[in-house]
Amino acid sequence: ILTFTLLILLSFSSTTYAQNGDKPSSNGKNFRFENLTTDDGLLSNNVRNIIQDHQGFIWITTANGLNRYDGNTFKAFVPDPDDPHSISSPNVFALQVDKQGILWVGTWGGGLNRYDHNTGKFTRYLHDPDDSNSLSHNMIINIYSDRNGTLWIGTSIGLNRYVPEKEQFVRYFHDPDDPHSISANFVGELCEDSLGRLWVGTTKGLNLLEPSSGKFSRFFYNPDDPHSLSHNRITEVLGDENGGLWVATQNGLNFLDPETGKFTRYK
Repeated sequence: ILTFTLLILLSFSSTTYAQNGDKPSSNGKNFRFENLTTDDGLLSNNVRNIIQDHQGFIWITTANGLNRYDGNTFKAFVPDPDDPHSISSPNVFALQVDKQGILWVGTWGGGLNRYDHNTGKFTRYLHDPDDSNSLSHNMIINIYSDRNGTLWIGTSIGLNRYVPEKEQFVRYFHDPDDPHSISANFVGELCEDSLGRLWVGTTKGLNLLEPSSGKFSRFFYNPDDPHSLSHNRITEVLGDENGGLWVATQNGLNFLDPETGKFTRYK
């Protein structure tokens, strides 16, 4: 996950070039950026993730807590040991706004948090070793809301599907004796393609989930097959509008053709 200093796009104008003599970009627009840092109220200059909610607020994750930006000022959300409805950890990692407009916040070691816009309170979801319906692990890597509104949570130990009616989780773990289990427990990337299929990127290969059975099809690097993945460590997955899948790995970019089922490698 890319770490960067927060840059907020302020404005652009094609007339600016005539005034300042700058060379125009390919689309004829001059983009201006303002750099926002801890001097402006950001909790840390080490920004991990950004998302905009349905109300227009920008949410920013850092290692020192969660920020909300309204275009003018930052509001900070940090843990309060005396408040069980505060965010569970300052080490905030992942963000997702689901189909209902609910903000979900994943932390590194503090589990999952659901934010209530009306009350300003968080509901915490934590791993419980005595409860198989709890979150599989408290280190959240990725959160994804699919087209049906189902929430998926990738952790350092397993994939989770949230069941809102029961406020429980269905877990998916790697099983070395089951070739249809997920290929690895460290789930870093989640993506739904244009056909509505969920793809899961791990540290040991790519997976396609069959929702009705809970079984996975696995895709690995094969040194003897030039149409296999270029590497098993998946760093990003993106589906295009034609059903194709783009897969970034630790060793190159791959395109999966939906008709042939083969990968084309780009290095």
